Amino acid sequence: MSGNKDRIGKLVSLFNTGSNILSFPVKEQTMIEELLFKMVSEVNSANTGYEEMFASYLIQLLMICNRYIEQNTISVDSSIHCIHKKVAPIVQFINSHYMKPLSLGALAKLYNMSPYYLCKVFKESTGFTFTEYLSQIRVKEAQTLLRRSGSSITEVSEKVGFGSVSQFGRVFKEISGVSPLKYRKKTQYANT
Repeated sequence: MSGNKDRIGKLVSLFNTGSNILSFPVKEQTMIEELLFKMVSEVNSANTGYEEMFASYLIQLLMICNRYIEQNTISVDSSIHCIHKKVAPIVQFINSHYMKPLSLGALAKLYNMSPYYLCKVFKESTGFTFTEYLSQIRVKEAQTLLRRSGSSITEVSEKVGFGSVSQFGRVFKEISGVSPLKYRKKTQYANT
């Protein structure tokens, strides 16, 4: 029994690292999102044993975080706080306007920065380039629409701001690992 307490103590120690932000590579982000989706699904279903399943997904999530911290140097830079302050309103703007045409140049102009400087601070703060972040937001919203709505793939593509269905399909597959149609079928099967 004390072995379990040691393991739990080690997982809880994640919250004593001094860093509140972990920037995971896209592969780990996708794994984490899948775990979070499974956790929500278990709670919503309330099937027999859902609490135990939820706990097992939570432990997996904490282990991914723990391994990431052990394998990577997490540094806390005092200048990061300043950069986050500059980037936070830009991230909020993107999150609110992702469905509209957005360009780096227009955003830089809106926030009185050069495109080069915006690229630099955005990447330092979020771990993504502007294009990667915008694509992530659009694909996440598309995933929600594919799971919850009866909208066609073309309609979903338009609603989340992609210029064409082919671009949508390519970017969606890069991020999700499957096409929008396969994602819809996979999640519909998982929810039944």
